[in-house]
Amino acid sequence: MDISSSNYFSVSASTNKGMSGMVSGMDTESMVKQMLAGTQSKIDKQLGLKQQTEWKQEIYRDIISSINDFQAKYLDTSYGSSLTTNFASTAFFNSMISSVTGGDGVRVVSTGTSAAEGITKVKIGQLATAATLGSSKRVSTGSIVGAVLNEDTLTAKLDKKIGFTVGADSVQVDLNGITTDDGMVKAINDAFAAQSLDVKAEIFDGRLRLISDESVAVGVDADKTTSLGLSMTGLSSYSTGKVTDADGNDRRMLRGSYANAAAGPSFTVTLDGVQKQITLNSVTTTGGKVTAQDAQKALDTELKKAFGDYVAASLTADGKLTLTTSFPDNGKGHELYVTGVDAKVLGITPGSTTALNTGTKLKDMATLGLTGDKYEFTINGTNFSFTGNDSVGTVMNTINNSGAGVRMTYSALTDSFQMEATATGKEYGIKIEQTQGNLLSGMFGDSAVHAAGSLTSRELTVDHVDGTAMQDDYSAKSGASLKFSVDGVNYTFTLPQVNGEAVTYSKDEIAGQFNAWLATNFQDDSGNARLTYDKDTGALNVTDDSVVKFAKTSVDTYNSTALAEAKKSDLGLVMGFTLEGASNVATKDNLADAVQLAGLTITPELSAAFKDGRLVLTGTVPPLGSSQLTELFGASAVNGAGGLIVGDGQLAADAVAQGKDLEMTVNGVDTTRSSNTFTIDGITMEAVKEGAETTIGTKRDTETIVDGFKSFVEDYNKLVKKLTDLVDEKQSFREYAPLTDEQKDKMSERQIELWEEKAKEGLLHRDSAVDSFLSQMRLALYTKPAGAKLALYDIGIETTKWEDKGQLKMDETALRNALASDPTSVMTLFTSKTDGLGAVLSDIIKDAANPSAASPGTLVQIAGVKGWASETNNNLTNSISSIASRIKDLQAKYESERARYWNQFNAMESALANFNSQSNMIAQQFSSGY
Repeated sequence: MDISSSNYFSVSASTNKGMSGMVSGMDTESMVKQMLAGTQSKIDKQLGLKQQTEWKQEIYRDIISSINDFQAKYLDTSYGSSLTTNFASTAFFNSMISSVTGGDGVRVVSTGTSAAEGITKVKIGQLATAATLGSSKRVSTGSIVGAVLNEDTLTAKLDKKIGFTVGADSVQVDLNGITTDDGMVKAINDAFAAQSLDVKAEIFDGRLRLISDESVAVGVDADKTTSLGLSMTGLSSYSTGKVTDADGNDRRMLRGSYANAAAGPSFTVTLDGVQKQITLNSVTTTGGKVTAQDAQKALDTELKKAFGDYVAASLTADGKLTLTTSFPDNGKGHELYVTGVDAKVLGITPGSTTALNTGTKLKDMATLGLTGDKYEFTINGTNFSFTGNDSVGTVMNTINNSGAGVRMTYSALTDSFQMEATATGKEYGIKIEQTQGNLLSGMFGDSAVHAAGSLTSRELTVDHVDGTAMQDDYSAKSGASLKFSVDGVNYTFTLPQVNGEAVTYSKDEIAGQFNAWLATNFQDDSGNARLTYDKDTGALNVTDDSVVKFAKTSVDTYNSTALAEAKKSDLGLVMGFTLEGASNVATKDNLADAVQLAGLTITPELSAAFKDGRLVLTGTVPPLGSSQLTELFGASAVNGAGGLIVGDGQLAADAVAQGKDLEMTVNGVDTTRSSNTFTIDGITMEAVKEGAETTIGTKRDTETIVDGFKSFVEDYNKLVKKLTDLVDEKQSFREYAPLTDEQKDKMSERQIELWEEKAKEGLLHRDSAVDSFLSQMRLALYTKPAGAKLALYDIGIETTKWEDKGQLKMDETALRNALASDPTSVMTLFTSKTDGLGAVLSDIIKDAANPSAASPGTLVQIAGVKGWASETNNNLTNSISSIASRIKDLQAKYESERARYWNQFNAMESALANFNSQSNMIAQQFSSGY
């Protein structure tokens, strides 16, 4: 391998910037390269020295890391160290272990160093429990109810018809109720035969094909075909062509893709974990339409095939499909679950379940019987506030993540809520008071938590949101948008692109696009838009009680430049909705105006207030228009006499099962704790059973201590070997100089890797700093500390043979004997604050590898540590900087010489060119006879 070539610092060093021997015929580039070889050699030498210094720094830093890792694992002298193998701490040598030797009333969790050897006897009289507020009230409907079914929609999605054109004739085939290929083929052939048409249908290779006379073209009649008919026959795509039958007659053939006679909307129904696929492919029609009754009958048939009589489909009076289970106690403990987008065909939302859906908004939880639209209460002094737009899950998460000290859960098995104190013990209770509404009453029952004495209505609204009409010359590009919420749901309107391209919209076009979007997204039951935009007044009109809100802009409205820039894309600003955060919530602060807005008549018996756009009523009232009360506060808020249902908001005296303290007898002493997990005399235990006495034995954890010594010796030997190998390495780097880039270009990656291994070998040969560290460590371990009764060799740890360069070996039997006979002296050998091996070894390590800027170790002063101040302030980094400076100077010299040489050669070439030109001219004069 040729590794003798130089690494030329600059590609332009041999680049021709002149005539390059065009006249002289000289190889100018090679000559310049040779003339620069001396300077290039100096650059190469400095680059190699810089690389060697960087490698050396990496090796030192790796050594520093290894030393500090060893110290961190075994010799942490900092206060409160929690290391389990800390030889500098008495805790390691006082490791204790406890175990149950009799009984099963408690289990041992852990044993601390303060535990004493001996026997502990524990008898549990009573386990600790947490206070609980339970409920037997079911909070789900036990059924799944869909949306109102529409015949036209059902027919479009479920009707199975296929139409054909046969020459000038047209045929429609009714495939409803058919689920097999044979039945489908028969129905099609019967329809052709009924009209005396010479067309034959058959299935071949899973595809439907129609064969007709050569002169008769057959096609699909889109006007008489439904989407499900196409899916069933496979004729959503088809081909036509000529074929010859067995008798040699020319025929025409129409062939579709693969047929699926069993096609139909398909979704999954799960009952108590058992999944079944439900496919509606046998729906019949009534008068040419698929009615709600037709869909219900077909679904009920499929459900009974899948689940027998355990699941049924019925139809409510207003045309909604309802799925129910047939079990005792109205299906309690059972769950029916529907998934799959095709369930929407039947008005059922995918994800619907008979159990509680925690994503359901409170205002939609009819089973809770909530009164009003705002619910405020305290739990253990912590305040909570929710509205009807909050979900059940939001309520539970907010309570559970608060500091109220309780946890609220829902059980699908019992279909009920439970609240439990997060801590056990009789002094940790549950205290509740409702101040607005009856949310907790609805969750846990009226008898457990009484309704509050006042109710808050839904937000009172006006019929529009005030805005500002857009200026006539305003325009915006695709992507401009505005954001707002309707009944707590966020929406974003964005001006669309046209054919994938951004376009500019005028004021009128923006208004048109916005109204079209509103009509699509906000329709009432009659199909009319509930929200419309008036471009002349700038108002957003609202035809129902929807609450529409715009958030206030984050743009500085006093910064005209920023405001103008924002209006280019923020339609909410342009329309004036987000300048202050507009909404259609009533803002009148006058009670009389608010009551008039609500359409109520206030009597002296009723205490009323108006706050944050809501009407707040306190106390019971005589009949005064229950329809208005129902509309504002909900049907559950009005009693049979037309008055409001309110209470004192208090928790019933017997509603909460109070917590209990742990009662036990320990070594004959009666005591209590609030938790079932407790610590006595250094032993942490968990009470699990009341009754018989449990015996626990505690002894010194010799196994942990011995394992710690084994690990110490093993890691120490690895460290010593690593450092010894480095200082004993042959100085191969003298024969393997760092490679130049030009040399690397001629080698493979593996060859470069092997070369650099040799180039690094011996860089720390006989390094005095590393040698000194090893010597100090060996001496410390060989020396018996002053005042210590034992030395390391007295407990079975000695050095191995000379060739191992100070590595240790351990006699486990001798160590165990020392721990058994004199554990205190073994501990003192390592843990004495002044002379213990832990302190001595730690000081030696700090002297060599301490990364602190205040007192860096010798190795750190040499090489530094990444991430510390020494990373850039150390001897080798300074050397590297000095070398880099010399390289920079040499490179400048190289460039200067290169330019000079090229200038000289170019001048020579120019002179030669002039000389040749003159010679040619003289020769021409002589040849012409002058």
